[in-house]
Amino acid sequence: MTIAFAAGDERRALMLRVLEHDSFSVSELSNLFGMAQPALSHHLKILREAGLLAVRREANSTYYRRQNSSPSPLVLAVFEALDRQPLTVVMHKKIDQLHIERGRQVERFFANNADALRSQQKLISETTVYAQSLRELWRGTATSDAQALEVGPGDGEILSLLAEDFGHATAIDQAEAMLAPVHAAVRGFKNVSLLHREFTRFRTRTRFAAVVAAMVLHHLPAPRQFFTQAARLLADHGRLLIAELERHEHAWVRDACGDLWLGFDSHELDHWAGSAGLVSGPRQFLAQKNGFSIQILTYIKEQA
Repeated sequence: MTIAFAAGDERRALMLRVLEHDSFSVSELSNLFGMAQPALSHHLKILREAGLLAVRREANSTYYRRQNSSPSPLVLAVFEALDRQPLTVVMHKKIDQLHIERGRQVERFFANNADALRSQQKLISETTVYAQSLRELWRGTATSDAQALEVGPGDGEILSLLAEDFGHATAIDQAEAMLAPVHAAVRGFKNVSLLHREFTRFRTRTRFAAVVAAMVLHHLPAPRQFFTQAARLLADHGRLLIAELERHEHAWVRDACGDLWLGFDSHELDHWAGSAGLVSGPRQFLAQKNGFSIQILTYIKEQA
């Protein structure tokens, strides 16, 4: 199947433009395009056979995204040409609504399973395993007048370290139930703020020296948007620090921990970070129990 034939069709070209923004399942794409699944699957097959799409299995679901792993110069040229034509306001609203629905799914899980979630997560990794590694990476930006932001503060252990090292530390979580135990963990700190907000819709004039997300991305409705928002909130030379599961096949975490995604390949995260204008920095990879591996990644915002 030639690239020209695959991308030359108006409907498939629109699919490629939409898939630049996120990974979507067949049912999600069917809703976005108002197209029956058999017809949609036919178009996806053409795009996949032309090398324009990557396929990702998430338990019993198949997700499609654009091929960002070492695409050929021709494929890159096709993507760049397609992206010069922005999506319509209507399509953006459809994508936003889909992300909202994903987020509500996670919020419902956290609201009903907050206590059980913490015990389940211990089957994967304890916060202490990666907390000090993150601290070593942010210390280059930590000063008494700098501010740090943690997305999804979990048990509050990392937030406490941020409060010790920075002038002010803010934590943000979209699920209010997940913030309850954090209050107790940081009770002794006067320089900590807790916000019940959805991260990608958080607006502030503050620019943070460090943004930290530990075991958070696999819960997010739109991981790529996370990087765009993090880059927007970082100060010049600020660091985005991520502790995240590497790609795995343990589908049980979707039901036990509310995970939307079964980890990520580092090159996928690098692509999203690069698209947001962030530069890769130091990284570590840690083997964990029960077959999981954790990647600790640094991304730096260069001076605008």
